[in-house]
Amino acid sequence: SDGGTPFIKRVIGRAGDTVEILEGGEVAVNGTVLDEPYLYRSDPGGPTDPTSPSGVSSWTVGPGELFVMGDHRANSVDSRVFGMIPVDNVVGRAWLRYWPMDVFGPIGGLGAGTSGEPPG
Repeated sequence: SDGGTPFIKRVIGRAGDTVEILEGGEVAVNGTVLDEPYLYRSDPGGPTDPTSPSGVSSWTVGPGELFVMGDHRANSVDSRVFGMIPVDNVVGRAWLRYWPMDVFGPIGGLGAGTSGEPPG
């Protein structure tokens, strides 16, 4: 959070993971490119917008840390900017998507291909 304001971010990497942003804007964790259909699209129905690295393009997540990113990558302040976050800073888990309305409903899993188990 920033000054007590909580943020909702997607967990991309956990302790020991290497997160990379590739030349085409794809995100890879431990060498596997993520399938990220949830990312923002400037053109509805078009391809997802590419992810830009914000200077650094590869990170290794340390013990007790998480690498997090927002789904609207062009406008997201996330681990690309402020680095890893301590696992202890996580205060909850999003379970419902309400915008855009055409995808209103429960959110399954944690993204990044994880099993839905809590980080750590």
